[in-house]
Amino acid sequence: MAPQRPFLYRGTTVEWPGNEVLQQLGLTPTTEDPIVATLFALWSARYGEAIVQACELRAVADRIGPSNWRSQLECEIVIAVPPTAFTENLVFATIPAQAARQILAEMGYELSSGFADHNEFLLRLKETPRLTEWEIETFDKMLLQRG
Repeated sequence: MAPQRPFLYRGTTVEWPGNEVLQQLGLTPTTEDPIVATLFALWSARYGEAIVQACELRAVADRIGPSNWRSQLECEIVIAVPPTAFTENLVFATIPAQAARQILAEMGYELSSGFADHNEFLLRLKETPRLTEWEIETFDKMLLQRG
């Protein structure tokens, strides 16, 4: 089912080209929920400068591919384009992960600034509520103001 929201989000680090498999397959995982992207960015912070990227759904609607086995948990939408090309050609806004975390805190969602290990990350991903449509609209407005 195609998403109805105007934007998709990706939590990553600056200049991360994606893992080798994603590069070879030419796929970029994104999410419909900015809280999920922020969690992924905060997890990624252990590898570099963590960011949350946003792209317009209409720019990638014809490139949506199959998702992974955790797609429901991650609200995942896979875009059939390599991560580097996604970043260079499709991202219209990028903010630091801590700025996304601050927006979410202002909305009442306090996220941990980091994780002890992958198990803790997965636990937080499972336990953190997903944003409502209205909350995503609020996040988007704040993102556009800051990004």
